[in-house]
Amino acid sequence: MSTDPAPDRRGWLTRDRALEILGVAALLGLLALSTYNAVTTDRFPADLSITRWLQKLDLGPIRGLLFTMGLRGVAGVTLGLTALWLWFRGHRVEGVMCLLIVLPDISSFALRDLFDRPRPDSDLVVVYGGPQGASFPSGTALHTIFFFGFVLYLLPRIQLSSPWKRAVAAACVVYIPVMGLWVVHHGRHWPSDVLGGYVYGAVYLYLWIKLYQVARAWDERHPGVLASLTLRRLGSRLRLMKAP
Repeated sequence: MSTDPAPDRRGWLTRDRALEILGVAALLGLLALSTYNAVTTDRFPADLSITRWLQKLDLGPIRGLLFTMGLRGVAGVTLGLTALWLWFRGHRVEGVMCLLIVLPDISSFALRDLFDRPRPDSDLVVVYGGPQGASFPSGTALHTIFFFGFVLYLLPRIQLSSPWKRAVAAACVVYIPVMGLWVVHHGRHWPSDVLGGYVYGAVYLYLWIKLYQVARAWDERHPGVLASLTLRRLGSRLRLMKAP
């Protein structure tokens, strides 16, 4: 009599996978809808009223702080420091994946040039700063949900005390909508540009998580490769290459 376990008759379409497929389908639907809106209209009907309402809010010194953060490239600095921290804490795959977020981030420039949607007009709303080129999707919103969403995904998987994890998670959750509201308040994007940036960023985030899982599996099969890439060893190798 055979003692082999009975085969799993549920097949590949489990409940979790079905929910994932539905979520991806909904995300792609939003992507198509927001892109269609961007290429067929200069702004969504509610964009003007929402922007004017937000610009009535007095942010006080916070407005100047957020504008300075944008000018100083704080988002890029945060990404770089996070990647370095992860690398030197031994989370090398995570550090590399964080750093490589720069590459898909750059695509927002190509997308804006492709769709060529105009920025908010200074005749309609208050616009802080000079001309910024095309408007859809918002690169700030795309990067914010992409990078900080990835950080939220990594938090349960890295070595960090619970209070710090909660603090970082709270900062990410607050920062994502704040930056979207900020670019609208400053007249740099329409609200629909920001929503489009969030949708594009969420698509990138999903694909990035899948790529991270592949990279993580590869690192587990080749545990010594990334571990050998320390600055000291790289320096030694460069000196050996220069030696006659």
